[in-house]
Amino acid sequence: MSQLEEIKSQLPLIIEALLFATPEPLSPEELHRIIGTIYEVPISWIYDAIKELKIAYLTRAFEIREAAGGLVLQSKESYSPFLEQLNSTHGRAELSPQALEVLSIIAYRQPITRSEIDNIRGVESSHLVQQLIERNLIEAKGRKESAGRPTLFATSNNFLKLFGLRSLEELFA
Repeated sequence: MSQLEEIKSQLPLIIEALLFATPEPLSPEELHRIIGTIYEVPISWIYDAIKELKIAYLTRAFEIREAAGGLVLQSKESYSPFLEQLNSTHGRAELSPQALEVLSIIAYRQPITRSEIDNIRGVESSHLVQQLIERNLIEAKGRKESAGRPTLFATSNNFLKLFGLRSLEELFA
């Protein structure tokens, strides 16, 4: 086997290791850039390796999914009842209906200030906004050009990943 053939055969394993090692979505272009620091390979090989992995994962409990502009390794939907049980037995609290309401408002109206959220809900929401920041579901995206220059909030890439969205446009589809 030539060195080039050996590299090509290793690409699926390299990509699998990269996707496994990071919680952040990686695009094929990012994978190509990372792998390119060690091996010079055409990007078509990256796409071929991704297809090979997707086929190999057909009989596994996880899959490669598109989320937040990249690829992530994720458990298949059919295993979610078991994962929910695991999360509930390990003390991971779900979002309250109020927190989901605030997250929905931010997702559909972003960027938005906390006072605008409060006006929509009719109640004060600072503790819920803080909770969503701590869970890395929303983040500050600058300041509004108005009196007091309040912080503008928007959803994070983690929001996209958690809800299995490729982009925010999917919310409006």
